[in-house]
Amino acid sequence: MKFSINTEDFSSKFDVFDSEGLKRYLVKNEMESLGRKFTIFDLADDVVCTVEKQFFTLRPTYVVHNKHHQPVMNIRKKFNLLRPQFTISSEVEEVKFHTVGDYFGANFSITSKDEKEIIAKVTRKNGYTIEILDTEHDAPALIAIVIIIHLCCYYTKDE
Repeated sequence: MKFSINTEDFSSKFDVFDSEGLKRYLVKNEMESLGRKFTIFDLADDVVCTVEKQFFTLRPTYVVHNKHHQPVMNIRKKFNLLRPQFTISSEVEEVKFHTVGDYFGANFSITSKDEKEIIAKVTRKNGYTIEILDTEHDAPALIAIVIIIHLCCYYTKDE
């Protein structure tokens, strides 16, 4: 499966398209008084997942909630001066995924916890293209990971 996100106009809401150019998800980006929250909706306008930024953490940390508002994963930026890297863990702090990429974060992969299996490949050029190689993983959660990486690395006007 392939998806694309246009981040040139990373405004209050934007669309996620599939490989055939059909709209698959709508993302609404909300600025609350204390921080950032965004929600991914399907075409029936049902909530697929919600992401909220955690406060009082040493590194940027986001929590992804499923459609039942249960936390399913934490995404935390690693301290690395050379390239952006992230650890994605479950709510019980078990590491689920890592990101591995180039020095500018333009091309990266979401890998298994042992970094041997590539779950998704992501390229950044006038937006993001997400190629999900392992379809057993939830597409909206992987899309949320890419949006969080974009927010941490490139879109920090409010932070």
